[in-house]
Amino acid sequence: MELLNIGIVGTDSSHSVAFTRLLNDPSDANHITGGKVVAAFLGGSGILHLVQIGSRAL
Repeated sequence: MELLNIGIVGTDSSHSVAFTRLLNDPSDANHITGGKVVAAFLGGSGILHLVQIGSRAL
């Protein structure tokens, strides 16, 4: 199975560390297979209003 490369937007909370650990650390008891965090945008989560999916803004 090919890994899905994942990018994280916003590194200003503990969630970015926790999700990266779950995806990237096979020794973690709750490891999730199939994806790997390979990039992160260092900006804060306050910029999410700029991200759009289709015709609706987040």
